[in-house]
Amino acid sequence: MVRGAQWYTMCMRYALDRPEEVVARFSIDGPMPGIVPRFNIAPTQEVPIIFSEKGKTCCAMARWGLVPSWKQNAKSGEWLFNARAETLPEKPAFMGLLPGSRCIFPASGFYEWKRERGRTLPYYLYVREAHLFGCAGLYDWWTPPGSNGKILTCVMATCDANSLIQKIHGRMPVILARPLEEIWLRGEEGYLPTLETYPAEEMGCHRVDERVNSSADDDPGLIRPVEADHRWW
Repeated sequence: MVRGAQWYTMCMRYALDRPEEVVARFSIDGPMPGIVPRFNIAPTQEVPIIFSEKGKTCCAMARWGLVPSWKQNAKSGEWLFNARAETLPEKPAFMGLLPGSRCIFPASGFYEWKRERGRTLPYYLYVREAHLFGCAGLYDWWTPPGSNGKILTCVMATCDANSLIQKIHGRMPVILARPLEEIWLRGEEGYLPTLETYPAEEMGCHRVDERVNSSADDDPGLIRPVEADHRWW
């Protein structure tokens, strides 16, 4: 179980509260895995990712925490949950995946934590005019030692925070503008514009219950606003 806000150096929690809309929103071609509404998705858990395979847009469950296929052993603490978009072409774990192993994390919002008055308080961030949006990521298949089966693993890309999120945290997930999702998913060249910071004016934010600090809690109440004792924006 992931506990405590000290873990959240980047994007470490997000929500997907309308999984029934994923098929239509992302034009999934094939069968869908069983997805239920989630309000506190944490690293090491199984998450739905969208990827392109043989010209079709597919969706499958993957473990959030990339293990490169060439890695012989992997402890859970070594799994890669976030990847800096700026250095994807330079890092051995990611550079080989850029041409053909890009994916999208469907999400309805994500959490970041802000240090205020000696406390670390969680905030929920979302795109105002979108029930669902896509975050850029990469995936790979890893075979554990002594196993004949492969595990699908994934990592979420992050970028510099926009002016809204900078009040809370310096980084944010790479939210793909809808017209650029296809460019990212199909592995096209010239993908760097897809990894730009999402506009602050199109996003919303509110403080939420500190119960989100524990991955054991997962219910709709976690994304609802709580009354703050002051306004910071």
